[in-house]
Amino acid sequence: MSKERTKFDRLFHVTSGVLITLSAPGVLIFQLYKYLRTDTWIEISFLDVLAKINFQWAIDPTDWFGLWRVLNWLPLSVVLLLLGLYVLHQYDLTEREGT
Repeated sequence: MSKERTKFDRLFHVTSGVLITLSAPGVLIFQLYKYLRTDTWIEISFLDVLAKINFQWAIDPTDWFGLWRVLNWLPLSVVLLLLGLYVLHQYDLTEREGT
């Protein structure tokens, strides 16, 4: 693999991890803003995002109802935080291996 490609991969992984991780507080800030303005808390679950991109199972599940319920309960901010930390952790592991 070329040296330029490796630099790009590193930059891409770090940038992706940081942006995903920082979007979690962004979602919370948006929810807080809406709450303070309207006195109504807007719940944004992981399934809301999947439904927004027309993932049919998220809209109308035909099986795996327990998983659907868990994903509907899981806040988007938690998913984004965990996903971002996972990407950064994977980057750290590849850096330690030297690949």
